[in-house]
Amino acid sequence: GLAEGVVPILSVTSSFVVSTNAKKIQVRCTQLPLLPDWAFTDFKAQRSFMIKVVVDLTGAKSLQSNYVMLSYASYLKDIAIL
Repeated sequence: GLAEGVVPILSVTSSFVVSTNAKKIQVRCTQLPLLPDWAFTDFKAQRSFMIKVVVDLTGAKSLQSNYVMLSYASYLKDIAIL
């Protein structure tokens, strides 16, 4: 069995069809059903250091915002970009 306090997260698969003028394409997606527990803006995170970082650069209003978000972690391997 699993250790105490360990909760398994099982993947979920769904399928749908995309119709174009020429053909129909069936798409199958598998993902983990996760919702973020909390998040904060790049401004609030300034002067913070995090070991692992997940950043969403799509909402960045400037290159400086991208830089700030990407500089939270010390190593590139510790950053995941959505």
